[in-house]
Amino acid sequence: MGSKKRKHKPAQHRPPAAPKGRQPAKDYRSPKYIQYIFRAEVGIHESAVMDPTMSDAAVLRTLRTMIQQLRGGRPFTHGEEREGSDNLTAWRITKNWELLPPLPPSDLAGCLNEVLKSAQTRSEMHGGRRGYLEYLAGFMRRAGVTVQKISPADLQAADELVEDVDFAAMSLAEIGELWLDEPELWDVDVAFENRADKMSRQGRGQEVITLCLRLLKQTADSDIRADLYHIAGKAYHQMGNYQQAVAMQQAVVAEEPAYAAAFDALALAYRAMNQPREAIAAWEQELEAVTENVHAYQDIAETYRQMGELAAEEATWRRWLQFRQARVGLIGRLLGRGQDSEALAGLADCLRRQGREKEAQAIEQRIRRTLPESQADRDGSET
Repeated sequence: MGSKKRKHKPAQHRPPAAPKGRQPAKDYRSPKYIQYIFRAEVGIHESAVMDPTMSDAAVLRTLRTMIQQLRGGRPFTHGEEREGSDNLTAWRITKNWELLPPLPPSDLAGCLNEVLKSAQTRSEMHGGRRGYLEYLAGFMRRAGVTVQKISPADLQAADELVEDVDFAAMSLAEIGELWLDEPELWDVDVAFENRADKMSRQGRGQEVITLCLRLLKQTADSDIRADLYHIAGKAYHQMGNYQQAVAMQQAVVAEEPAYAAAFDALALAYRAMNQPREAIAAWEQELEAVTENVHAYQDIAETYRQMGELAAEEATWRRWLQFRQARVGLIGRLLGRGQDSEALAGLADCLRRQGREKEAQAIEQRIRRTLPESQADRDGSET
């Protein structure tokens, strides 16, 4: 089962500090755990595509079973059999988790519990035996996740092939040639980009650029070409050649108009060239390409602040909050607390710089309501 999501960076958050003498309950809706929750939902969606007869009830049953076993401190074992809704769903969830750094079983249980709550709510809200699964399919389409149904035998063969590929033992050129020969090979594109980025940071950006330009001449695949232009653009940026970085990222969107990461890279290059309005325009395009890339609101607001345009900055913070309030579904709720707090903090600071102290204080009261209880208590005791 292959599922690919167009690359985009998540907003960065600093988790609240724990008060002395108290150990707060973990917030599984915090950014640290979002990727595990999202990957679990990708796994559920994959299993539903593989088995169109799957019902919401089967998914809920699997989630409860997995949570119970994980809470017992044991990694969930789904067995070797992949047929049947329960085993299929558990298998796809665990396979997706293998793409991420390991977590303790108790934390995985906490993540699955968030998925379970959302699934129960959506199943009841939409009704029918597949209300949640149909909702999830729509969400995945909007998020850019594509799932293609293949047979279990083909998938097993693909898994075995990936296990035989040792990217660490290959040169960047060898990985690139393999990518062009077998573009569907799991994570070959990721391996190439990660190695290229590492080389660029090590001062070997020209090697990366030369190879990318050579590979571009060897393929007409628009997805691969977009990735190669993007990687070359990042290498140019690392070298300080921002004009060429812009040219490469513009070539990306010529190949793939919805390539969100290219717009972010464009914005960063424009900002490095002291062209803030062009940077803002690129971030706005990123939001059009992938609405979930909410970090762009923060980048836009902070750029307006640097330009001294407080009204535009305030409007951007409010747009971020309006977007959050309009969002529905699991990922929107999971992003909610941390990002609401960040947007509200930016808005309060902007209002204060405009001399609107009472409004800023009212916003800060809203921030307290978005924090975990222990953090709000601690902050209150310090004022």
